[in-house]
Amino acid sequence: MSRDADDPAARDGLVAWMERRQVAVYLVALAVGTVVGLATPGLGPGLEYAINPLLYVTFRQVPAVELVRSLGDGRFLATALVVNFAVVPVVVAAMFTFLPGDQAVRLGVLLVLLCPGGWSPDSAPTPTAPSTAGRLGGMS
Repeated sequence: MSRDADDPAARDGLVAWMERRQVAVYLVALAVGTVVGLATPGLGPGLEYAINPLLYVTFRQVPAVELVRSLGDGRFLATALVVNFAVVPVVVAAMFTFLPGDQAVRLGVLLVLLCPGGWSPDSAPTPTAPSTAGRLGGMS
């Protein structure tokens, strides 16, 4: 008897399989992503959503009730705060010297690594005021 792709049992089976082999799946995904990205960089924008299944499996394992309960766990909260506000900045500072000299790249890396829930083009506000470019400074 074959399972249909729309069968919930088949989906649950795939999720369970991915959960059991989560580290291996991540490593394979990183390797494939690296090879594809280096070989054909133009495919990147079209493939950016390929990470969604990995994120789904990761976040499906965290029940919302546990997230609320974790806020009451002082040890967990202290660890999260120390890592986010002490360890990560030190690691980023150590990496900073290895970044390209371009200030825009450096700023982008700092924003991505130090600002959780960072900015994406989809979340950017749309401008409401007309642009003054060309009217200031005599440029047309």
